[in-house]
Amino acid sequence: MRKRMVPAMVVLLLLLLGVTWVLAGCGSTTSNKTISDAAEKQIAAANAALEDAKAKGVQVSEDDTKLITTAQGELDSAPVQALIDATIATARIEDDVKDAFAVAQGTYNTALGAAKTVIAAAPAGTDLVQANQSVANAEAKATAAKTIPDWYNATDGPIYWANLAAQQAASAANARAVALGQQQGVAQEAKAMSGYIGQVISGIDTWLKGKNYDPSTFTVGVTKVSQDGSTITAVAAPSQPMPGQPQVFTFIFTYKNGQFVITSSPQ
Repeated sequence: MRKRMVPAMVVLLLLLLGVTWVLAGCGSTTSNKTISDAAEKQIAAANAALEDAKAKGVQVSEDDTKLITTAQGELDSAPVQALIDATIATARIEDDVKDAFAVAQGTYNTALGAAKTVIAAAPAGTDLVQANQSVANAEAKATAAKTIPDWYNATDGPIYWANLAAQQAASAANARAVALGQQQGVAQEAKAMSGYIGQVISGIDTWLKGKNYDPSTFTVGVTKVSQDGSTITAVAAPSQPMPGQPQVFTFIFTYKNGQFVITSSPQ
């Protein structure tokens, strides 16, 4: 998430207000009326940004909503501070919206990239019709997604379809490898592709619980599978990111003693 700091526009605003006070006379009725009008408009802009965030399914921090209320209360007695607070609140809310969609897009890109990686690594002759159709569904849903719930729809969202494509491709690749009776090295790769999803999710869930996170509020995706299928890089991203919460956790899994285990995780 972006750091909570006074935006550059607020600094510029203060400079402009300083010029206004010099020209109009600090404390003059005309100057105060101009500032009050500007503050009132900015409070309206902050409320509009808040409504837009809600309409898009973005969770805005309580501090930002309180800042709008504070600005409203300062309008009559301290219009300059009201203008500053409303400007900061607007910028923060707009940042929350941008961050939420950036995380959703990144999670989708990760999941889709994982699906395409598994599809590309599948043995020749693998039936990938279902997986490719799921990829097409994911891409269509991503194009149509307008809200955060659209992105994270658990049964018909782009992230859902991308993850399903990876599962379908892994299952089909494993079936093809078994049918061909390939040698142990390739069979191990197929085994990794077919079994990695459940093991990766389980491993990440355990890690999240150990850090006092709720695994159900995270989406897991695979970013890379090694050529021999023995190493997997995966990420976990919060479905509804909160201000101050890490956007993405990255993990490396290695195939040992018949299963994938975490060999590298965030501190």
